[in-house]
Amino acid sequence: MTNDAKMVGRAIEAHQRGQTQTGAAARLRVELDGVVIADTKLEFGLAPDGSIILADEVLTPDSSRFWAADQWQPGQPQHSLDKQFVRDWSAIARLIACRIHQVA
Repeated sequence: MTNDAKMVGRAIEAHQRGQTQTGAAARLRVELDGVVIADTKLEFGLAPDGSIILADEVLTPDSSRFWAADQWQPGQPQHSLDKQFVRDWSAIARLIACRIHQVA
């Protein structure tokens, strides 16, 4: 196995550990606040020395979706504590614009 392949393998391993540790800490914090992390992204990179570094924002309205735990209901639209309402509005607005364009 080449040195590059070994480095990539170590990077993937470290990335998985970082995601697990960061996700566990975040989940614990928001559960204490009565919030559900619906989804989030965690981005890591390699520093010049080969160590894994967190490469982007974590648990912000731009990188995650949050729901109120006490209002969560399976299979239903959820009350969002992030920018999801803007995404929903945008999707509906595009749909309406497409239908208006088709009729015109």
